[in-house]
Amino acid sequence: MGKTIEKRKAQCFCCDIAIVGGGASGMMAAIAAKAQFPAGSVLIIERNEELGRKLLATGNGRCNFTNLQATAEDYGEAAPFVASVFQQMPPARLCQLFASFGIVSREEAEGRVYPYSGQGSAVCSQLKRQLQQRQVNVRCGVSAVQVEAEESAFLLQLSDGGIVRSSNLILASGGKAGGQYGCQGDGYRFLRSLQHVVNKPHPALIALQCRVPAQSGAEPWPSEWKGVRAQAGVSLWRFPADAGEFDKGISFGQAQLVAEDKGEVQLTATGLSGICIFNLSRYVIYSVPLAEGRREQYLVALDFLPQHSQEQADALLLAQAEALREEPAEVLLLSIVHQRLIAGILRQVNIAPDERLEGVGEKRLLLLSRLLKRWCALVEGTKGWNDAQVTAGGADCVQFNPQTMQSRLIPGLYLCGELFDVDGRCGGYNLQWAFASGYAAGCSAGQQAAEASGNTKKNSTNEENAEANNKKEEDRRKSGRKEEMTRCSASKK
Repeated sequence: MGKTIEKRKAQCFCCDIAIVGGGASGMMAAIAAKAQFPAGSVLIIERNEELGRKLLATGNGRCNFTNLQATAEDYGEAAPFVASVFQQMPPARLCQLFASFGIVSREEAEGRVYPYSGQGSAVCSQLKRQLQQRQVNVRCGVSAVQVEAEESAFLLQLSDGGIVRSSNLILASGGKAGGQYGCQGDGYRFLRSLQHVVNKPHPALIALQCRVPAQSGAEPWPSEWKGVRAQAGVSLWRFPADAGEFDKGISFGQAQLVAEDKGEVQLTATGLSGICIFNLSRYVIYSVPLAEGRREQYLVALDFLPQHSQEQADALLLAQAEALREEPAEVLLLSIVHQRLIAGILRQVNIAPDERLEGVGEKRLLLLSRLLKRWCALVEGTKGWNDAQVTAGGADCVQFNPQTMQSRLIPGLYLCGELFDVDGRCGGYNLQWAFASGYAAGCSAGQQAAEASGNTKKNSTNEENAEANNKKEEDRRKSGRKEEMTRCSASKK
């Protein structure tokens, strides 16, 4: 296919900056690039029939585009890399930039920021308007199928047979999460072909498929639990591959606490869901596929009494059991956990739901108290890519400059958004990364293209200055028109 590109160079479309991907990071990269190099030609190549298709679906259609509490530390091992990007575009500045685009926003619980209308389409529409005003070229309904790097340019072969030659290339094609929105993971293939390292991608911010430890006559995951919601503390534990079978006894001696969170847990037909569970799912990483032998095992522990210490929980249950001593055991938990969970929890400590509390005894009550503080679900895996909100894994950040998003291996190659091995929590953290990294990549590519053309902008090095210059020019034109009208009026007199 490389020869095909070579043969058709003379017929190709040429531009200063080509951007593969028209999602959140790609659109922001184009806007930032044109702010740095207004005279430059920028082209977005998007496989979908419209820009921002996945962006429209985020936040249940409301577009939680940033989080004012987001810091680099929220992105795990990628924190040092993210910190450099956030210095250029922290959440508060992103809100200001969006305001200059005409996007009015409001902060909701836990720092989440949405467009004031609550409609993600407002964000997408205003970003598209910015692209139009800056005369960014857009090709929708066509995808890049191959990328080649020359000495001073990049060649892209498109799915419709077209060829694009660009001095600079920004890959913003996203990961594999949300395949129904056109996310295919093509960028990983391009990066590997350009000799870059791609850490194994896996679905994140996703529901976990679980089962409970085997019990005689019990279902792996009781069907009556579907639809149950509970406020709980949650923790994820990793066990080494040689830890043995959980069903033969769970010992936390070999376990590593991976992550903790709290919030509403939703029990589904196959496991656990909810925002706090999504946040844990980022860390469910297997070194080998299940079919290739033993691998790490994960366990989620739920704390149904997160506001009580173990000692306080013990005292609570013993006191309640004494007060309700003539009642059946199930009454003890009616105000603590959902009614549909009670029978299963009691069975795990060998208490029959209809057994009178006066006959249960302190030993089993204390076991029940410990179970309420650490109720375990064994993780069987995650759901598939279409159910994931984001991709964990991706391009190794070490091979890219954290200030510019430019490759350390190939000058003129930039990356942004979900293609990086960077992922954050639920609540606007991942769109903040997409927009911030797109801004950094676009600014750098725009500056480099301007310098190469000899049209470096001396007085405008960021979006705010570009907007200020545009306003000054408009004021100058208005002033000129007023002077002309005055002269015309004087001549008539």
